[in-house]
Amino acid sequence: MKINLNKDIFGALEVDEAFFKGIYRPVEIAGDGLTDDEIAQTIKHPIGTPRLKELAKGCTTVLIVTDDNTRNTPLKRILTTVLQELKVGGISDSNIQFLIGLGTHRAMTRAEIEIKFGFEIARKFTIHNHQWDQPGA
Repeated sequence: MKINLNKDIFGALEVDEAFFKGIYRPVEIAGDGLTDDEIAQTIKHPIGTPRLKELAKGCTTVLIVTDDNTRNTPLKRILTTVLQELKVGGISDSNIQFLIGLGTHRAMTRAEIEIKFGFEIARKFTIHNHQWDQPGA
C-alpha cells in the first residue's frame, strides 16, 4: 500500500497492508479558540499562583522555554502579554531570552522562528534552538 505524505518533506511511504492499522490525524477543534483579550486575561489572572509580574520581581534574567513548530500553539499571541507582564515586573527586554524545546526534532530555521514567534519578537530577542543532540552544549 502506498501512502502519500507531505511530498516536500517525506514523499511517499510503502507500507505492507498486513501491518497497516490506519491513518490518524489530530482532532479538529470547532470554533475560533480564545481571542487575544481572553488570552491576556487568562495570563493576567492565573488560578492558584501570583501573577507573572509579581513572580518576576527581584529577578534579573528570564529564560522562556517554548514549544517548536510541530505544535500549533499561538505563541506570538501569548507572548505579547507574557512580555508585558515581565516588563511591568521589572525585567528589561535585553534580559529575556527564549529556548525552543525541540525534543528530538531538528532545529527551527530563522524563517520558521519568525512565523512561530512573530517577526518583531524574533528580531528583538535572542532565541536559541535547544541542542538536544549535544549534551555538553
